[in-house]
Amino acid sequence: MSRNGLNNKGGRPKGSKSNHTLEAERAKIIILEKYLLALEPIVDKAIELAKAGDKAARDWLSERATGKVPNAIELPEGKGEIRITWSND
Repeated sequence: MSRNGLNNKGGRPKGSKSNHTLEAERAKIIILEKYLLALEPIVDKAIELAKAGDKAARDWLSERATGKVPNAIELPEGKGEIRITWSND
């Protein structure tokens, strides 16, 4: 309830955005578009290198496309046994 039983209808409507916020959102869109355009030749070059056998380029492309493995584990070849227990407790 408002003061003295009167509703205060002043101020910005709920959900509206300030000019500063709108300007920041427009700038973000412009920057993202330019970034994506600039990134295209980099990706093309990485694909070219990966096709030529560059492992680092292949790994970079895979990580960007499918996400990086969170916890990679390297094990010596042919040694030991791995047991994984999964619990949803």
